[in-house]
Amino acid sequence: MTVRIESTGMQLDYPLTVSEGKDASIAPHWHTDIEILYIREGAVELGLPARRYRLASGSFFIIPSALPHSLVNKHHAKWLQYRLHPAMLAALETGNGAYALAETLRHRRWFSEEWPTLAAQRVRQLLLQINAEHLAENRRFVQLIAVAGIFDCLTRDVPASADPLHLTLPLTDGDALTTLLKVANFVEANYSHPFTLAEVAAAVGFSPHYFATFFRKTTGLTFMTYLTRYRLGVAKYLLRSATMPISLVAFRAGFGSLKTFYRVFKAETGTSPLKFREVGAE
Repeated sequence: MTVRIESTGMQLDYPLTVSEGKDASIAPHWHTDIEILYIREGAVELGLPARRYRLASGSFFIIPSALPHSLVNKHHAKWLQYRLHPAMLAALETGNGAYALAETLRHRRWFSEEWPTLAAQRVRQLLLQINAEHLAENRRFVQLIAVAGIFDCLTRDVPASADPLHLTLPLTDGDALTTLLKVANFVEANYSHPFTLAEVAAAVGFSPHYFATFFRKTTGLTFMTYLTRYRLGVAKYLLRSATMPISLVAFRAGFGSLKTFYRVFKAETGTSPLKFREVGAE
């Protein structure tokens, strides 16, 4: 099983894509785009680092840049996926600029079920409008207005979040995100076996000390915390979507021993891998 690190796949002269999803689950991955998932039918399970959300029909979730996530679809769900390149923030006319919008997204609640009812209804209408204009083609200006409306609603009407996960997100310039993408590519290729901090530092051209400082300052996490959560994300996905033995799940996710896997999994989730799998099968 490969953990994907996705590129934008879009043209920067119009940094917005809309696509339909159904049936298949999506393995753990992250990308520099901002993503919005809108569930049209059924329900999916969205996995974030140390978090799990059940997204039912009519709900939506805003996934910021560089946040690892996965999707498990066991209920024949259908959804719309909106991908916004961070450059789109710079295109929105605001008094404080793109940095302020990124900061707003970082501190607001991302799940529609935690929003005021009227705010969630407004954004649902805007998301459907963006999709309708996408299907009609050549209505980009209308789409951009709708995107601006979503961020306006997020800024004005959505309450702040006290979830510490939000504070771990990188809020940086493009060069730092490019470096983080190189780190993620290295982790994708090597997470299933042991490697040292010096090796990942060398992959991005840093000394181990500078890399450790850069990573913590940029993401709010130590690299080892990030790597452990990444491996746990792989393990959770495999437990939910595959029937392989738990010992093989631990090995595939990069844990050196089954004992370590059980200890780390219980500390992070509060439950055992077996109980986690059983709950997911219900």
